Parts: sequence; C-alpha cells; structure tokens
Amino acid sequence: MRLAIGSIIMESNTFSPLKVDLKHFKNGYLLFGDEVIAYHKGKQTEVGGFVKVAESEKIQLVPILSAWGLSSGKVTTECFEFLKNSFLQGIGKIDQFDGILLALHGSMVAEDADDAEGNLLEATRTTVGKKAPIIVTLDLHANVTEQMADNTDALVGYDTYPHIDFFQTGEKAAKIIISTLRKEIKPTMAMRKIPMIIPPENMQTTHGPMADLMKKAKGWEKEDKVISTSIFGVQPWLDIQDTGWSTVVVTDNNFNLAQERANELARLSWESRHRFDMELVPVKEAIRKAMQMEGGPIILSDSADCVSAGAPGDSTAVLKALIEMKINFPVALTITDAQAVEKCIQKELEVR
Repeated sequence: MRLAIGSIIMESNTFSPLKVDLKHFKNGYLLFGDEVIAYHKGKQTEVGGFVKVAESEKIQLVPILSAWGLSSGKVTTECFEFLKNSFLQGIGKIDQFDGILLALHGSMVAEDADDAEGNLLEATRTTVGKKAPIIVTLDLHANVTEQMADNTDALVGYDTYPHIDFFQTGEKAAKIIISTLRKEIKPTMAMRKIPMIIPPENMQTTHGPMADLMKKAKGWEKEDKVISTSIFGVQPWLDIQDTGWSTVVVTDNNFNLAQERANELARLSWESRHRFDMELVPVKEAIRKAMQMEGGPIILSDSADCVSAGAPGDSTAVLKALIEMKINFPVALTITDAQAVEKCIQKELEVR
C-alpha cells in the first residue's frame, strides 16, 4: 500500500492588509519530497501522525510537499498557484499510489480563490479520479464548504482548542484511509452548515458551550458505524461568501445516519449560540483593573489585533490609552511597524 501525503496550512484573516507570498511560507516551512518526512517524523504534527501510523502498519508513504505559514492576510494568486501546482505535479509524477492524506487548515483564502482548500481539493480529485480515497485533516476553525466535502472521502477536524491534538488528528485520518483501502470500512460523509459565527474567545473545548458540544459529538463516535464527528466553529475574520459554523459526520456506509448526526449536532450548536456571547473589556477599564492587581506580570490581550489569528499587530489603541492614562509602571507592548524599525536601524547606522 502506498499513500501520497502532503500539507498546506495557513489561516487567513481577510481584514488584514498583509499579503502572503512564498517567502511567508519559507519563514515557516516549505518542504518537498523526502524533506517532509525528515522534518515531521517524531513531531506532534498531523503529518507526524501520518508517519507514525504508516510505520506501525508497514505502509509506504510518498511525500510531496509540506507548507506552513503563520496566520495572516490573503495568499497571493502567484503563491497559491505555485503551492497547488507543486502538489498536483507531485501527484502526477508518482507511478502508483492507493490514496491521499492531506493536512490543511480549512480557512485559507487566496486573492482569486475564497475557498482555497476547496479549489485545491477539486483539482486534486480531477487529477486522481474517484478511485483513490482522499482523507483530509482540518483545523477546528475551518470554514468547511460543499466543494471541500464533495471532493474528499472524509474530513477530520481537531477536537481541541487550544489545539493540542494535531498528532492525534493525523493518526485518526491515517487509520481511516488504511481501513478504507483494506475494505474494512466505506467512509460516507455528511455535513450541515448554519449561519453562525461566534467569538473565538469563548470557543475553548476545556469548558463552556464548545466543551459540551464536543463531548456530545465524541460520544457518538462510540456508536456502531460512526467513524468521525467534527465541529468546525470557523475562523470569524473571514469576509467571504458562505462563512459559517459547520458540522461533519463520517460513518461506515450509512449516509442517513451521517446526515442525521450532522443535523442534530448543528441543531444543538444553534441552540447553544447565546451561550457563546461574551463582553470584552474596554482598553482603559482593563488597564485600571490591572493597576489594582497585586503581583505580576499582568497580561492584556488585544482581541481585535490578535496576530495569531492573522491580524497585522500594528494597532496603537492600547499604546494611546497607556499614554493618556499616564501609567507610571513598566509596560512591554509589541507593535508591528516595519517602517519605524527601518528608520531606527538607519539612525543607528548613522550614529556609528
């Protein structure tokens, strides 16, 4: 048994003015061929999970590419086409393979492709045909689309936020594709999308409404014929068509059960929507509360300019409030300003 594997992971924030080019991925990692397994083997990544299962099952892997970039704005057309074509060309060069394992984010947006992953998966399905199963792992914040579902045999999402199950999700996907190729199961998938976007600050799976929903979903995986259940709470900073919460259920050759469970999970999610509501604290009020606390350090997070969700990190709102309030204790504040840094460098060089 031979499996083609790859990964392209980047989360877009369409409100960010920053563009993602190939250099952005190279600053993360951009690997080809044998570099993929050499890098991921032994690591707690989705591809690391692929490798671990393949080794234990004596399955041969054919690595194509692995790309990762920090969350940012839209991916340039040139960059996306390079990544997509590199993967497709890699597939085309393989003499023989039985299936494809892919690790994607699910909320990557390109300049000319709002549903970048759906675009990639459709092109992949067109290239390999319907015989080879395609199993894909996705981030819990994926914006799942019909284009993604129509061109894959199973979509498997993370179960945790904060995300600590990359490796386990990779293992799960690898076991599904191996069981499929051994004719032990026939993955049958259904999804349900609802018009809901929630604050990510209250999406954690350790407690609260998402934890309750995930517990219900994971309970169904113990049922006969249910292979995988996933909740995709979606990256909320996407100004594109068809953005929203989705549920995906994969069964063993039982579409009605898959759709029934996906619908039920979507219904429970919708009924829980108000439980996700939360009030963020205004900047000056947060600073005043911090000043009243003993000990430290005290950390304040600017949710609207969260770089880990793709924001540029250049907001001066907190700095402005600190100056206006005449704060008299030490503060470390990070602001992205490439032009200011360049001026400082030039000034330093002049002084020298």
